[in-house]
Amino acid sequence: MAQIGTFGTMLARGAVRDVTRALGFPYALGDQIAKMIPMGVQGFPMTIERAKKESSEFKELYGNDQDTKTIVDMAEKLEGNARHISVHAAGIVISPTALTDYTPLQYDTKGETSDGVRRFKIITQYDMYSIEEAGLPKFDFLGIRNLSIIADTFERVRKLEGTELSLEKIPLDDKKTFRMLSKGQTEATFQLNGSGMTRALMDLKPTSIHDINVMVALYRPGPMDNIQEYIARKHGRKQATFMHPKMKDFLDTTYGVLVYQDDLLMTAIEVAGYSWGEVDKFRKAVGKKIPEEMKKQHVLFVEGCIKHGGMSREKAEALWELFVPFQGYGFNKAHAASYGHIAGSRQTSPRSTCRPCSRLRVATSRRSAPWSRSAGRWASRYCHPRSMRASPSSPSWLPKARRSTRSASA
Repeated sequence: MAQIGTFGTMLARGAVRDVTRALGFPYALGDQIAKMIPMGVQGFPMTIERAKKESSEFKELYGNDQDTKTIVDMAEKLEGNARHISVHAAGIVISPTALTDYTPLQYDTKGETSDGVRRFKIITQYDMYSIEEAGLPKFDFLGIRNLSIIADTFERVRKLEGTELSLEKIPLDDKKTFRMLSKGQTEATFQLNGSGMTRALMDLKPTSIHDINVMVALYRPGPMDNIQEYIARKHGRKQATFMHPKMKDFLDTTYGVLVYQDDLLMTAIEVAGYSWGEVDKFRKAVGKKIPEEMKKQHVLFVEGCIKHGGMSREKAEALWELFVPFQGYGFNKAHAASYGHIAGSRQTSPRSTCRPCSRLRVATSRRSAPWSRSAGRWASRYCHPRSMRASPSSPSWLPKARRSTRSASA
């Protein structure tokens, strides 16, 4: 058993900077050229060839400056080649015999430090596609540190209070939780922290676990532009609309906004007349970000909407355009709901919302730096207004009369 290796490739901007450095040109020149290349989207990176067509500024510099032309021509030859190897986030391969019967192995290049000791994982030198071609199954085992934090928090509460808590028994409709999130109190909360997500939650003012699931799904490189549309429709500032009457059956709870990858699949089935077998190919094309297959699906989808859904070609094309952001990155509903449940469990239990210091103490003790900047912000926003002192050893509730004298374990 080993973790799967993955290869980082030389993309347009990076290739330009690497070539500039290798050929001895000034860094400022490479940086200037690279910044003229438009950004791509996740799964569909920008290429130098496309940049020449899409950026008039880049095209003009390339045509008029010989040094720029030298750099760009060389970078274009290197574009797409492997630059480095790293570890796949979740991919694990298991073989019936020695792994070296199927794939070359190596130690990962970075390693991890634990208890002062640097350890290096054994990884495959084949990527996930080559692993499958070699006849081995690839498993995705995603480690979520927050599950350990939750379990340790429950154990701490059990020892201190004698109260048994479990993830499965935590209610998902606690109004106090949604008020906390609406106020932007998201620090140390799985999937919901960070300035961008926090601002979106404050705009959204969630009222149900469903809203949390939606935010988990939408706050991704692909469908992120749909966030403000969802918020506006939820609060009645915009009317819920559906591009086809059948879409109301599965988009009613999201006010007609495409949120999950499942929404694309159901649209393909109900509106474009896909069979379940056909829609699985569509799912793979979207999920694996296969441009050639998406071009084929574009034609099939539009023709299906015209024939099966009775739509005009113009409207069918407009519907397809709503799918395009999901080619960057889209969550399926089950994934979003699972993450939403974990995110909610950090806040939804009345015991948890009333015992933030236990949660914070466990969270900070599991980080490589026990008193990280994130923990400091959390302490500043939560501990101090509640007369609670936070120190590297023990964030603690303190009575107001004694808050300047000592800390007590909580």
